[in-house]
Amino acid sequence: QQSSLVTPLYQHLPTWVSAWPLTAPQHRQLLLGFINVLQADKQGQLVLQATTRFVRTFSQDGGAGVLGVDEEAVVKEALQFALTSSLEHFGDRVNLYEALASLPAASKAGGDIAALTNLLKIYVEGSLADLSPFLTAHPALLTTYPSLSRGDMETKLRLLALCAHVSSKNERVLSYSKVGEVAGVTAEDVEELVIEAIASGLMDAHS
Repeated sequence: QQSSLVTPLYQHLPTWVSAWPLTAPQHRQLLLGFINVLQADKQGQLVLQATTRFVRTFSQDGGAGVLGVDEEAVVKEALQFALTSSLEHFGDRVNLYEALASLPAASKAGGDIAALTNLLKIYVEGSLADLSPFLTAHPALLTTYPSLSRGDMETKLRLLALCAHVSSKNERVLSYSKVGEVAGVTAEDVEELVIEAIASGLMDAHS
């Protein structure tokens, strides 16, 4: 109940930060407090946005800040959400990836955060063809993070391929055969992919 009362205050955070003379560490501490509340309130999308802001603070102090254990846990949680949730608000995933990719060298985390960031990079810049080599190079990742599913990631990358095709070709209507061609699925699997695209708000169905 307490978290539900605090969550609506998050929208005021940018105003507070601009009004208060906060140092980068103080800004991070404030964001961490909100992130913990947002996680308890199951506000995944807001956690993603807040974590992106949190990561960006490391560029504000010239790389003097270093991700500690608690900070790494927050970033891992946001990365998992970015990789597993529906594709709505995809720009938030792009923002998180760009924030992590631009971290000062002294602040960068290795290990699982680096691997999860590179996996998110495939969503943002890559394609389905990049997924199999990545998972081969990181065989323990799916075991360590059971929320990650190879099948789910393949579906998301196929949906992103459809979005990229529609955007680049300016095609507003796709036939089932074209969907299969672009997404690289058989005729038997096209309907399931189309249903997923409609459920994700990426497509409308027309008879």
